[in-house]
Amino acid sequence: MNLHQKIKSSFLFIILLVYTVPNVLDAQSGLMRFPDIHDDLIVFVHGEDIWTVPSQGGIAQRITIHDGIERFPKFSPDGLFIAFTGEYDGNSDVYVMNRYGGDITRVTFHPGYDEVVGWHSLKNKIIFRASRNSFPRLFQLYMISPDGSGLEQLIFHEASQGSFSPDGKMMAYNKVSREFRTWKRYKGGTAQ
Repeated sequence: MNLHQKIKSSFLFIILLVYTVPNVLDAQSGLMRFPDIHDDLIVFVHGEDIWTVPSQGGIAQRITIHDGIERFPKFSPDGLFIAFTGEYDGNSDVYVMNRYGGDITRVTFHPGYDEVVGWHSLKNKIIFRASRNSFPRLFQLYMISPDGSGLEQLIFHEASQGSFSPDGKMMAYNKVSREFRTWKRYKGGTAQ
């Protein structure tokens, strides 16, 4: 190998390092949010994309790649699907995909904000919050099938988060969500 080839090889190696190392460090040190788990697979959000990783640890796999924002991924009760909130066209709607990131399907088409909360344990319906039939900032819970049919409004006048019991007969819920509030750790008299 002559001197010119050695310099060229060294230069290519340095360029490779410059572009590779920051991406590896960013993936290892970034904020991972909104986790959910089913059996041995964890789903979470990093960089507004959805990733999965085995619960024993390992290399995370990005399963969505889109310019829009994806948040709040939740596994279906059987673990075959992941419902999530996607903001692709300037509006947040409910989407569903298989656990590997394929077959992404839009479920809701309302002009308001729809945010995935979870799944009904027996009905195989996605639970989401929206302010469709109420004042803005007053959320109610709805359920919808993964194919977009069977929209149901739950009976609560005001509810932002909720989860059904394993038998599907009872539900625990919060009236107000404080996920993105600057005062979410407030402990005064008006705390939930």
